[in-house]
Amino acid sequence: QIDIDLEKAGEIQKHLLPKNLPEMPSISVDWFFEPCLMVGGDIFHIYKENESYVSAYMLDVCGHGVSAALIAVTVKQFLDQLHTQGIANGSPFQPEEILNKLEEEFPFERFDCYFTIVYVLLNVKNGDLVYGCAGHVPPIVIGRTRKVEILNGHGTIIGLGQDPPLSQYKTRLDPGDKLILYTDGLIDYFGEKGAFPNKDNLYITLDQLTDETANHIVSKVIAAQREKRVKLEADDDITLLVIEYN
Repeated sequence: QIDIDLEKAGEIQKHLLPKNLPEMPSISVDWFFEPCLMVGGDIFHIYKENESYVSAYMLDVCGHGVSAALIAVTVKQFLDQLHTQGIANGSPFQPEEILNKLEEEFPFERFDCYFTIVYVLLNVKNGDLVYGCAGHVPPIVIGRTRKVEILNGHGTIIGLGQDPPLSQYKTRLDPGDKLILYTDGLIDYFGEKGAFPNKDNLYITLDQLTDETANHIVSKVIAAQREKRVKLEADDDITLLVIEYN
């Protein structure tokens, strides 16, 4: 019965992942998600805020299984509410506002867990990108005019009572640039689990895909990872989201 319930829970969680991607000519989006068990602690989403902005996030709850999945779904519901509130107010929340609201709402002592998250806000009119990163693996930008660029601005994980408040950082995307969001499970299995060269394996793969479209990048990164993966069954969730700025 537990196995049946877990399988059903896994199907429910998959339905929470993005289905209706923003229909905007200025961006193209593709993604990949592989939970380590029937349910997982990774979750992500992308929102159309208005005609000028899209926002996206990716979070990774510490741990795996049902408890991590429940926390991930709870955080998603909270972020959905903030998105709706931002639309009602006529202006999306900034990434630093999102991160600090999460820090306030999800203290460690309340849920006995912590999570990492990266949250981005992209102006699709001019390519301005604002991002906040709370302990998460850093976003990556690749494109025709640049190689692999790591966005290293970051703060600590959500749940530790960060003081001073979490901050945000700025950069700009040029037409043809791709923004890569992912979880550490992608790196962990880009070779032997947790091996030192795995991060470089990801960067080298991306360096060969700078002219590719979002969907080609997703398919080729996952294919390269599976080719290098030593352990076929991963014990961490693997998630990848690519946003192409056209």
